[in-house]
Amino acid sequence: MTLATPPTITNLAVSSSWGHRFYQPKLRTAIVSRSSGFLCLGRVTPLTAALSIRRAICRPWNIITAGLTILKNILYLPLAYYRTVYNAPVVLRNLYLADLLSWIAVMAHNLFYTDFVAVVVYGGKPDAPLGSVYDLLFDEGVRMGSWGLLLHSITAIVYAVFVQEHMIRWLGLKGAYKLGLAVHSASMAATVLFSSSLTCINLAAAASGVGYAVVTTIPNSLVTMYNEEAVTYYGTNTWGGVGEAIAILDSGYYLSQICLSVVMGHLVELTGLPHYYVIVACVAGVAAILISDKVVFTKKDLE
Repeated sequence: MTLATPPTITNLAVSSSWGHRFYQPKLRTAIVSRSSGFLCLGRVTPLTAALSIRRAICRPWNIITAGLTILKNILYLPLAYYRTVYNAPVVLRNLYLADLLSWIAVMAHNLFYTDFVAVVVYGGKPDAPLGSVYDLLFDEGVRMGSWGLLLHSITAIVYAVFVQEHMIRWLGLKGAYKLGLAVHSASMAATVLFSSSLTCINLAAAASGVGYAVVTTIPNSLVTMYNEEAVTYYGTNTWGGVGEAIAILDSGYYLSQICLSVVMGHLVELTGLPHYYVIVACVAGVAAILISDKVVFTKKDLE
């Protein structure tokens, strides 16, 4: 390949044997090699454009090497994530564990509640032939379960906006956090015990919104408090920042869904009991309450 024009910051061109292509800074461009038949895509800056022109041809082994590097990074990701959490300050690590269990409790309910209602309450079957009685019962159960989740969300909004501030003043952050998780766990237990009553399980679904409101607010408040006085809570002011702390905390939200997606289907299929959807939510909520005793809510907890 020959250069039709010298490389410049604003205009780089390939000779007519390849067809004229112009490279503008910060635009996505393509270089096509007739000899190799490979297409290389990338975001071009003046420097990277000049380097791309100098290399001329995209070699297949470069693509293979890049693919192996990406695969290596993907396989290394779980270990890197573990090290990030492990190397975090103790107060943040304890908060992360409590928050992870809290999200498992909340998401086990939110992800599988409609299936629970459709199968346990209405007696439907997800694999029933289309249009059969069991298929219609399953669809009706899913719709009714969706109403329960609507009540769950409404309760969460009302509690977070109008009630939680007063509960924090009365019980403190620790008391309000435990109360929310306790209400959630109790509502899950009621869902299992009174699964034959549609009214009871929908009321329980509404009450579980208290736990959802707590999980989405108090942990973030604690992270902000920790970073405002990093030396006091972390023992050093050189570790990360509020963005990194919140990122670690938020990762528990995604990890909880990954764990539930991997485990719950096999667990229910193995036992044949959809009740485990709600049982796991209840147990995880109780575990989060126990772990929260190690979470630092005030400076007194550091003593």
